[in-house]
Amino acid sequence: GDRRLLEIALALASEPRLLLLDEPTAGMGAVERDRVLAQVRALAARSSLTILLVEHDMEVVFGLAARIVVLHQGRVIADGAPQQIRDDRRVREIYLGDADVVPPPGEAAAQTGAPLLEVRHLDAGYGLAHVLHDVSFTVARGEIVALLGRNGVGKTTALRSLSGLNAPWRGSAIELAGRPVAGEPPERLAALGVSYVPDDRRIFADLSAAENLRVAMLALRRERTRWTRERIEKIFPPLATLWDRKGRHLSGGEQKMLAIARALATDPSLLLLDEPSEGLSPLIVRILADALARIRGEGVTVLLADQNLMFARAVADRALVMERGRLVHVASRADLAGNDPTLQRLLAV
Repeated sequence: GDRRLLEIALALASEPRLLLLDEPTAGMGAVERDRVLAQVRALAARSSLTILLVEHDMEVVFGLAARIVVLHQGRVIADGAPQQIRDDRRVREIYLGDADVVPPPGEAAAQTGAPLLEVRHLDAGYGLAHVLHDVSFTVARGEIVALLGRNGVGKTTALRSLSGLNAPWRGSAIELAGRPVAGEPPERLAALGVSYVPDDRRIFADLSAAENLRVAMLALRRERTRWTRERIEKIFPPLATLWDRKGRHLSGGEQKMLAIARALATDPSLLLLDEPSEGLSPLIVRILADALARIRGEGVTVLLADQNLMFARAVADRALVMERGRLVHVASRADLAGNDPTLQRLLAV
C-alpha cells in the first residue's frame, strides 16, 4: 500500500491533467486497499484532475467510478453510469455472473491415513532476510488447504520453498508422501508430483494455448498425460475455444485457467497455487472455485495461498493463517464459514 501511494505521488509530481491507474489495489488486503482508495477519492475530488482507472475488482470499480466502460475480448460492450452497468445483462453474464461470486462450500475432504505433505520447522528467506520462522503443518491427501495472510507475511516464500524454487534453510524438513524432499531442485519435485502455478502465471506469450500445454509435457519427457484437452475442458469450459489463441492474446482470467491446466498436464499429486483469485472478475473466480472442486475430485491435493477470505470459504477444507512469517492460526471449515474473530483480525477484514 505504501509503495503504491508513493508511485501515485511520483506520477502527480509532474502536475498532470490525466492520471492513469492500472489496478492500483492489486494484491492488497482490505485495510491497505481502503487506504489507497481513500486517497484516490480525494484526488478525484480535485476538479483539475481526470482519472482513468483499469481494474478487475468490482467493489473498487463501483466504489470509485462515475462512468464505467466495459471491455470484453478487445471490444467495448457497455459504457455508462454504475447503475446502468450493474443492470446490463451482457455485463452480468460475462463479468458478474447471475449467481453468487463463489459457490456454496461443499463437503470437507476426509482426512485419513498419512498426510501427502508434511512440513516441519520450515525456515526460509532471501540472502540475510529471514522470512519464514519455524512453520509446521500437514496437508492430507485429497484436501484443499488455504494459506491465508496479508501481503508480505511469507505465503509466496512458503510455496516457493515447497516447489524447490527457494531452498529452505538448514533444519527444515519437508516430506512428500513420506519421502524427504527439502532442498530438492524444482525439476526433481515436479517429477515427484509437485506442480506450482505462480501468481503471475508465466504463460509463454508467443505460443498458442495448446502449445503452452504441450511444453509442460515435454519438460517432463512425457508423451501422454491423463489430463487430455477434453478432460481439461470439463474443468475449464472456456478453454475449449481458446487453444489456437496465443498467450499474449488471452485475458488475465484465461491465462490463469491455462496456467492451472498446464500444471495439471504434468499429472501432479500436489498442486500449489499462488494467489489464484487475484485480479479476476467475479465470474472467473466462480469458474475457478468450481474447477478446484473438480480437480480435487480427480485425486489432486491442493495448497493455495490467497488473501481472499470469501474464496477460501468456498473452496478450502481448512485455512492456515500466517503473520510475520509464522503460522499463527488454523481455521477449520466451520471457522471459515462462521465469524471467527481471530481470522477476521489476522486478515484485517
